[in-house]
Amino acid sequence: MIYDPKATNNWYRLGSIGLDLDLDETAPDQRVDAAFVALYEEMRGESFVGKPLTGLSYNAAMSRFEQYFENLGFYQGAETGGVARLLPYGAWRCGNDCRAALPLNNLPLIPAPTHGPAVTQSTAAPHTPTAPPAILPTIIQPPRAHELALQVWETKPMIANDEEQEIGISLEIDGAPLVGVVAGLMVTLPDGSRKSYEFPPTSADGKARLLIPAVEALNATVIQYRVCISRPSGERYCIKESYTIWNNP
Repeated sequence: MIYDPKATNNWYRLGSIGLDLDLDETAPDQRVDAAFVALYEEMRGESFVGKPLTGLSYNAAMSRFEQYFENLGFYQGAETGGVARLLPYGAWRCGNDCRAALPLNNLPLIPAPTHGPAVTQSTAAPHTPTAPPAILPTIIQPPRAHELALQVWETKPMIANDEEQEIGISLEIDGAPLVGVVAGLMVTLPDGSRKSYEFPPTSADGKARLLIPAVEALNATVIQYRVCISRPSGERYCIKESYTIWNNP
């Protein structure tokens, strides 16, 4: 939720988190898929949910169908019994800040949006479904997947603009260190450009560290960065974090 004291009639509104998810299929002519029309209309449509950013896609990692909008995301799968539910936009945005108080082996990694090979894509115009709630094909629930946990931190949350920054990661699977994984790092610079780096492979304790160059920026500038790991199947998991440029007087 965003509080805007300057607004004329609505001080509170949903933030457009969907626009920050780096979706590969974003297009201006997307339509609300038939699977989610009822929920979209129930939640006041474009005024609350926002415009569609993608069509319907199948997330193999989570065994469910998904569609992403500007302010909210919907999904439907075997676990929901055919009922449309909301994707955890807030948890993706919050990252480690919401989970730092929990033990690492209890931190299920929330996968970033997956738009890798979609097994189905709807092009039908929106309509009100007349069939029972389970309007998607029956999905056979696969065996429970291993639980991944990714933790990300920076050595100095506040750093001068002439200092190098060190970013650290810790990666576990089912509570045990995951060794030999190479994670990617993308830093967004103040001018909007991005620089990509690679961590060294995670060591025996499942950790890796990377030193990145100093960022020339004005005092109090927030530098956003994203750490991602990819699995052989193509699914990608990301966590967004940030640190602040702060030059001591």
